[in-house]
Amino acid sequence: MNIIDSDFEQLASSKGVSSELFLLTAVELINGTSFVHPLYNENLDRTNQSELARCALKYLRKKAAKGDVEAKIKLSTVLLSDIAVHQDSREAEIWARSVFDRRLSVALANCIEGIEQEEDLFTTVLKQADEQGHAAMCHLVGLVLLDGVGLPRDVERGVDYLKKAANAGHNGARVELASILGDAFKYPGVHNIQESLSLYEKAASKQIEDNQNNSTNGTSNNTGNNNIRSNNNNTLRRLTASDARALTDLARLHYEGNQDGGVPRDREKAYRYARRVAEATGEQFCQYIVGDVLLHDKKDAQQAIFWLTQSGEQGFPLAIETLSRVYYYGLPNTRIKKDYEQAHEWCLKGDDIWPSGLGFCQTCLGDMYRSGLGVPKDLMKSFEYYQKAASQQDAPQNYSRFMLGEMFYKGEGWPQNYALASEYYKLAAAENYQPAKERLDQLAVLEEQKKAEQAATETAARRKPWQFWTLFGGGSRRKPAATV
Repeated sequence: MNIIDSDFEQLASSKGVSSELFLLTAVELINGTSFVHPLYNENLDRTNQSELARCALKYLRKKAAKGDVEAKIKLSTVLLSDIAVHQDSREAEIWARSVFDRRLSVALANCIEGIEQEEDLFTTVLKQADEQGHAAMCHLVGLVLLDGVGLPRDVERGVDYLKKAANAGHNGARVELASILGDAFKYPGVHNIQESLSLYEKAASKQIEDNQNNSTNGTSNNTGNNNIRSNNNNTLRRLTASDARALTDLARLHYEGNQDGGVPRDREKAYRYARRVAEATGEQFCQYIVGDVLLHDKKDAQQAIFWLTQSGEQGFPLAIETLSRVYYYGLPNTRIKKDYEQAHEWCLKGDDIWPSGLGFCQTCLGDMYRSGLGVPKDLMKSFEYYQKAASQQDAPQNYSRFMLGEMFYKGEGWPQNYALASEYYKLAAAENYQPAKERLDQLAVLEEQKKAEQAATETAARRKPWQFWTLFGGGSRRKPAATV
């Protein structure tokens, strides 16, 4: 039997090599060092030594393709070694990248089986992609071209390979291509939102079809078994990474809409796609979409709170802000009443969101500490939270700016200071915040009144008193008597 076709683990075990040393043994064989293990010794001729090294390389590739991180790292190192029997910097770079790139790791796993023994692995991949149009190979080549891993970056060629894979029915390629076509910022040259939507829809439909087929196969031999039905329901909830990504992107696209691309908002579709991902994977944005639609469209407050809480506990900002709003104001005509303790808890989480917290949550905290709502009254804390909200870079809270003005206008906790109050009012008024404009008008009137009063006082101070002249002085002022 050819050594290359041997099972490396059995071969190593037969020579007394411990399973913990299989990977290290494979590396030493590829490097050609003979003193570490009994598999490789001076009695072997160069042909058998080379075959043994290729058998070790095949073993490392198999382990790496199955997701073994240690095998990937060893491969990426040994393929760059000057003393290795086989060297390939391109393959080394791809294995190294796959350690942290899940897309690439999955693509490699789908390609390696059957070609592990090839001396130049990636040349074989390219050949099968070009000559045979092999879907998995096209997908892998498309990814490395898009990212410039092992090959020079070429977006146009990468998209072409992904299209080949997608047309051959590769769902992962469909999702990847849809993501690229839908990203106008990163890939402006190939942006096409309608084609992106179509590919996402095809990927989602394929996932549903596959699950239904699995369900049918599972029940055909087990009719009437309740446990099997339950397992089928779980099967329908299982999603691959590419399926979950497709459904998540579809949910986002329908939830937000794309006016420039001609995709209107469709919250019902967004809900259906998001619900499947939320139940299957617990993805926080999908959980938020489900909760938001249940809250505002389906009027199911209890279920909405459940999903929003799931999302909020993962730190999703929109869910945290929504829950803060719900508990702070309550929901009319529902069982959800005002709950300042819950509002305070969620607002504190909102204040901790990186980098500068959520303005709405900070504003609510300012109100709660100013009025003692669910917390002890504390004007200094109130001022601090209003200041945080008013200082937001992207979305400053004009209400907080107004309230800071009010605290100086009314002298809450410190002396009145109309000048400082006016500065805060002006910031809010510049954003067309009407209460701030009205307060500025009032300050202007007060300022005019103050000026009028001051002018009257100054005029009175400058005015000379009436002088009475004697009737007998001929109208002339009497000269003062000379002093002695």
